[in-house]
Amino acid sequence: MAVGLVLFVLGFLSSATALFIAGMGVLVVVVAELCLREHFSGFRSHSILLGLLPVTAVHLGVVYAGAATWRGPVALAIDLAAAGALAWWLQRRFVAEQARARR
Repeated sequence: MAVGLVLFVLGFLSSATALFIAGMGVLVVVVAELCLREHFSGFRSHSILLGLLPVTAVHLGVVYAGAATWRGPVALAIDLAAAGALAWWLQRRFVAEQARARR
């Protein structure tokens, strides 16, 4: 996490786009890993964040692949439905894990 923070701050202060993006990438991976570990151990629920991360990654991939028309209310509705479904499933997994951990 420290490496990501250093890259992020250096990229921001020096206007070096590559450092800034590298720092953001490292921070996203580190935070996602921590959230996954906490969530699936039944410690703390991160359902919404973990539901939004893959949907955001897929959406960015589709847009950068050249589908510039993937925007607007229809895209937003599909993205929110997918994120909501993932968050619902993740919340169920969290509750099950919490119940298992109490035994």
